[in-house]
Amino acid sequence: MGLVATYNRTLSKYWSTTQVIEPGQQVCSPKSLIIDALAHFKEVNDTYPEQVIIYRDVGAGTNLKALKTVEVAAIEAALKSVSEDIKLLYVVVTKKTQVELYA
Repeated sequence: MGLVATYNRTLSKYWSTTQVIEPGQQVCSPKSLIIDALAHFKEVNDTYPEQVIIYRDVGAGTNLKALKTVEVAAIEAALKSVSEDIKLLYVVVTKKTQVELYA
């Protein structure tokens, strides 16, 4: 699993990290990755972010309920462990769409 985070107002500077997960594992706990990203943000900016926006790419067959109970819960716990005031926007992006375009 990889995590990339921006840490400046123009969204032009990035910090990244990875975590090894089991082959085929689609849902995992990113809590430590989020805490590390928040620590880097605070180190650079002397404060935590007001809001965190996560775009989560999921494959076909990903259990969205498990995603919510495992990943989103872990992210919320990570945010609350450093500040009660950080807002979370979690966007799930699926690859399989039913859109057809004709010219």
